[in-house]
Amino acid sequence: MQPILRLRSRRLTADYCRIDTVTIFTLDSNTDMRLLKEEALDQIIAGKVILIPTETQYCLCCNSEKVTAMKALNRIKKRDGSIPTAVFVRNWEHASVLVENAPLGMQTFLNRFWPGPLTLVAKTDRPEWYGVVSESGDVGLRCSSHPFLRELVSMSFHYLTATSANVHGMVPSIDPGTLTNWLAGDIELFIFDPTIKKDAVPSTVISIAERKLQILREGAIEFSEIERVWRKTVAWRVV
Repeated sequence: MQPILRLRSRRLTADYCRIDTVTIFTLDSNTDMRLLKEEALDQIIAGKVILIPTETQYCLCCNSEKVTAMKALNRIKKRDGSIPTAVFVRNWEHASVLVENAPLGMQTFLNRFWPGPLTLVAKTDRPEWYGVVSESGDVGLRCSSHPFLRELVSMSFHYLTATSANVHGMVPSIDPGTLTNWLAGDIELFIFDPTIKKDAVPSTVISIAERKLQILREGAIEFSEIERVWRKTVAWRVV
């Protein structure tokens, strides 16, 4: 895919420009946040996929409850709909309506790590959710601490996708040029954050789907800390 080089004449700030059909924002003190939130929500409502930052890496985001948007997301990541995508939540209250048979103490446990780089996998009673719920009836939930993303999630009436910006099975990139060149033919809105570190690690992923705490991927939060807090707050066992 060739990079798009022709600039449109419209330019709103030093960190905002349109490149043909691609809109690029860089988050800093000069960013027009009102314009940015409106543009992002307009794209999501229209069923499009956008690129946004989390506290760890970049994410491909769309309305997870719109099947056409989810199919576009899977096409970009070169995978089929059988591989589930986690969704962003505002807090445990927002997440709990999706979780089936959560243990007592779950809110206290998550208050230690949410918002933050922890993805929770749990059983759900919403089996017919294309691209989100796994064949075994599990759903992934993430409550990000990134300020812009938190505002976007709070403003949206739908659950937004929380999946890394990469082709399935490949290492995600945080380089704006690489991401723009790769995705310019598939998405129109890029939101970059210069504070994301090159050595940033992804979220830690845990599961309570089998009525016990399991580590699926250790990332930004060490599992030893998760286990320590779990033992203090939740009755289920650790494996």
